[in-house]
Amino acid sequence: MIKCAFTSFLISLSTTGYVAMIIINITRNIVIIFQIVNCSSLT
Repeated sequence: MIKCAFTSFLISLSTTGYVAMIIINITRNIVIIFQIVNCSSLT
């Protein structure tokens, strides 16, 4: 019982970390795109 709850807790933790990684990657890509657009519009 405890082991099952602990396993589901670990799975939910890893899923949350996975979602967080995706959000961070998307945010970083948006920042990079904005920087490229700003640089190209300046020149």
